[in-house]
Amino acid sequence: MYRIDARIFVLALAVLTLFYAVFPASAQRITLVPITNAWRYDATTNDYGSAWKDFNYPDGSWAGPSNALFFNDSAVIPAPTNTFVPLTFVNSSTRILGYYYRTHFNFPTNPVGVTLIASNLVDDGAVFWINGMIAGRLRMTNTVVVRTNVASATPPGGDATTFETLTLTNHLVEGDNVLAVEVHQNSRTSTDTIFGMRLDAILPEPPVITNPVEPADRVVQQGRSTTLTASATGQPPPDYQWFHSNAVSGAFVAIPGATGPAYAITNMLESDGGEYYCQVTNAVGITKSRTAMVDYLADVFPPVFAYALGHPNRSNITVHFSEPVDPASIDPTFGNMTVTPVLGGDDLGVEVGWTLANGTNLALTTAIPRAIGVGYLLAINGVVLDFFGNEIANPSILPIAEVVVAGDNQVWAYFQSDTDPGAGWQQPGFNDTVAPWAFAQAAFYAKRGTPVTTVPLRTQLNLTNPPAAPIATHAYYFRTHFNSTGLVTRLQLRSLVDDGAVVYVNGHEVHRIRMAAAPAPISFTNFANHTVTDPEVVYELADIPADYLEDGDNVLAVEVHQVNLGSSDMYFAAELITSVTGARPVRPQLTVTYSGGGVIISWAGEGYVLLAADDPAGPWNDVMDPGLITANPYTKVAPAGHKFYALRQGP
Repeated sequence: MYRIDARIFVLALAVLTLFYAVFPASAQRITLVPITNAWRYDATTNDYGSAWKDFNYPDGSWAGPSNALFFNDSAVIPAPTNTFVPLTFVNSSTRILGYYYRTHFNFPTNPVGVTLIASNLVDDGAVFWINGMIAGRLRMTNTVVVRTNVASATPPGGDATTFETLTLTNHLVEGDNVLAVEVHQNSRTSTDTIFGMRLDAILPEPPVITNPVEPADRVVQQGRSTTLTASATGQPPPDYQWFHSNAVSGAFVAIPGATGPAYAITNMLESDGGEYYCQVTNAVGITKSRTAMVDYLADVFPPVFAYALGHPNRSNITVHFSEPVDPASIDPTFGNMTVTPVLGGDDLGVEVGWTLANGTNLALTTAIPRAIGVGYLLAINGVVLDFFGNEIANPSILPIAEVVVAGDNQVWAYFQSDTDPGAGWQQPGFNDTVAPWAFAQAAFYAKRGTPVTTVPLRTQLNLTNPPAAPIATHAYYFRTHFNSTGLVTRLQLRSLVDDGAVVYVNGHEVHRIRMAAAPAPISFTNFANHTVTDPEVVYELADIPADYLEDGDNVLAVEVHQVNLGSSDMYFAAELITSVTGARPVRPQLTVTYSGGGVIISWAGEGYVLLAADDPAGPWNDVMDPGLITANPYTKVAPAGHKFYALRQGP
């Protein structure tokens, strides 16, 4: 007898050693119960109470052991169907509403920290038990489940044709374990049943900090924000707790609620300075990040005007500050703010009542609208403070920029065809009221599939012209009018363009976006030289020459080109912003003299480029001989016929 016990003991050690062989230190996941596992099962209507799922329940009288899957179904199931089970009790028409299954498996080591994943084929619902304790449910909502309960629904699609994954509660013990499953029908008229499952164990790993240099040391200015990070791996997924020590506490203290891989300081105070680290724990280990020093820097810098923007409603102005300002410091009557013409004149009068958005964007209304073609200055002649008592420079004066072409809602004339719109289309006098020209609001788009953009899309164009054409349209043409003044000293274009574009002001080319560099000629069939990632969601800002603006009516014209004939989309919108900082320099007068069959063109001053045109209406182009003509005077052979010359600011 003792020899037999010894052999059994040796055999048990051998089995244990073999089982440990599938648990190497680097292993992550092992299978405890395979999908075709052998189970004891009971396909009757007998009431066994609650004892049937317990560890020591005697299941020797049940059917089996038989291999899964257990089935009574004609659907195509993604695993072997090995054991047929009836829908009704033997020699009876009574439907079986609940099927019971039990199996044993060995877990040879400490189960702390193990995650259990069940991959199930179940028709219709199930309750899972490990060692007599409930571990999970699938479409079973009853608080106490008995054999005659029904599932709350059928599997996705009506049949168990795909695996459903469920994380089970870990009730494992070291050594022998019992997995019990009850499978329930959805109704008393159900015509099928399926059960099979694979049980996997994801082995625990103690937490490890993945980036040893996090969180980094930093200096944070008063009132600003910063985020400390400390990422880690581990199984089960680890918990995080941040700790802080400063001169007041003198020791590290857990920060309440700081239980994630990132900790944000949203409004830096002096008490937020000090040292920080993150402790990371799970069931099988504990570690911590490096300790970061966060230094506090008092804010002694006053707010400043970032810019002031006049809106198309010419009584509205938005003032943008460089940082949040204290609304309590703003005079509610605006007695300390004035809006006056750049070249002198009366204050327009800022009305009582204002809104402050995000602490930085102050919306004002003037009693008198701003005149078209006149530049204005906004001045603050009193106290405006940030939240740390720093006072804006007094006085602070800023020119008011004007939005003269709105990016959204702007009405444009547009032309889409399989050819260009003809010569002079970008000139002020061109007739864009004749078909196929049409009018609509920006933003414009043509798209194969669903558009992706952050701006409102208002007008859809054809990606191919005519619509049934097999290839994309080469280019699209747009024109719009706006009022301005020749006193503008800065002109800015915000454009949303996919893929490339050429921009004109009053017939003069002023800007290219992803097109061949000037002076290369651009025609209908030219392509953009590249595209950018998601240009349709980003406005691009550029300064463009203001030289060609006229007092009163002006024309902004844009041609948008595809990158190739396989392009799947086109987007276009544009915003034009003018600024007047003073009287704009007047372009010097040209002097033309003839000498020995040649022409001498001269002017006073520097920083200008010579232009030429065959007609005063344009188009005007830079004179190339061979490069830009910026030297003064310029001599050339007298041209045949008429030639007209002008200057622009250069280069």
